[in-house]
Amino acid sequence: MLKNIMDRLAFSTLGCPGWDFETIIKQAKKLGYSALELRGIEDELNIEALPIFINGKYKETNKVLADNGLFICNAGTSVFFHNADGYNAAINEGKTAIDMCHLTGIPAIRVFGDSIPPGDSVDEVNKRIIDGINELIGYSDKETGGSVQIWIEVHGEYNTPQMLSPVVDRFIDNPGFGMIWDIQHSYKAGIKPADFYNIFKPVIRHVHFKDCIFEDGNPIITLPGDGVIPIKEHYDLLEAGGYKGIYSFEWEKRWHPDLPEPEIAFVRYAELMNGIAK
Repeated sequence: MLKNIMDRLAFSTLGCPGWDFETIIKQAKKLGYSALELRGIEDELNIEALPIFINGKYKETNKVLADNGLFICNAGTSVFFHNADGYNAAINEGKTAIDMCHLTGIPAIRVFGDSIPPGDSVDEVNKRIIDGINELIGYSDKETGGSVQIWIEVHGEYNTPQMLSPVVDRFIDNPGFGMIWDIQHSYKAGIKPADFYNIFKPVIRHVHFKDCIFEDGNPIITLPGDGVIPIKEHYDLLEAGGYKGIYSFEWEKRWHPDLPEPEIAFVRYAELMNGIAK
């Protein structure tokens, strides 16, 4: 049993688009969270344009985080490698995010495979994803000494072992690579938690916990504990397997503004995880 599960809980700023940075810090500390997953603040999504970082402000921001017992566990980007037309822009965004994360001490950026565009083959898309991840890892190695890792998120069509393995296998021994296991996306595909975990255990660096129900196969977001995702089963698997990373709550209020407010959802997640960890 963990001494304090809160030492390993984060929430994504995707869940509180109406909060400024001061409010995010205040609420995270009040609720007992230890980490933040950075995915935009207020109206700005791009890390390089966030007021808390630009013009040397990152030094003050890092001090505020440390003074409040918090850290940023990773930065969510909009880097999608599946689309040929957007490939170069994705590379540029990834490199810019790596630079900023290096300055601010953020250990990883999130990228996507996501989907198979019409007219493209799976092999073609896999090659783009592999090439993109490889270029960003190489850039991080050269420019930051490898201080910023590249984590692919389980998302979209890249949510099964069949789709993910051709990409992951290319980087299985690369210390600059990792996976964000979004449990909703693998569960939606009908993959049993243990079957997914046993394949990808070596590369899982971060976990997104969330809950939902399904209507006609489509996820309908619920407060954690109100849906059908077996969060405890996933947690028990990870703990038994020696996972030491963060359990991050991704509340998608930025994309679904009618969801309950973060003051409700973030409290519910902390309560659920405290109950599970006992």
